[in-house]
Amino acid sequence: MKSKIKLCGVKTYAFHGCMDAEANIGAYYKTDVIMDVDVVDAAKNDDLDKTVNYAIVNDIILSQMAIRSHLIENVCLRILKEVKKAYPQVEHIKVKVTKIAPPVSGSAEGATVELSE
Repeated sequence: MKSKIKLCGVKTYAFHGCMDAEANIGAYYKTDVIMDVDVVDAAKNDDLDKTVNYAIVNDIILSQMAIRSHLIENVCLRILKEVKKAYPQVEHIKVKVTKIAPPVSGSAEGATVELSE
């Protein structure tokens, strides 16, 4: 049986970016984590210990977003690695980090980096 656990739209304010202004002013970000994981035992037994606790995934996102990086690629990779370390039973993972209203000429809703393993 295939199953996915998704934690979507985790909103944070962080200070990532290559420009000095990004380090000083910061920006809003949105993070999504989508995991393929077998949850049959958890579902049958109503047992949180046999699945992925999305509250812990949320804590991983918050802790990694708090560490300043020049690139959201770096943040995205760190989140992916930390979730996999916490939950090795995750068969496939996709992490998306979006900088809301990035500093570009003109107007853009967001700039997104997506990594999967």
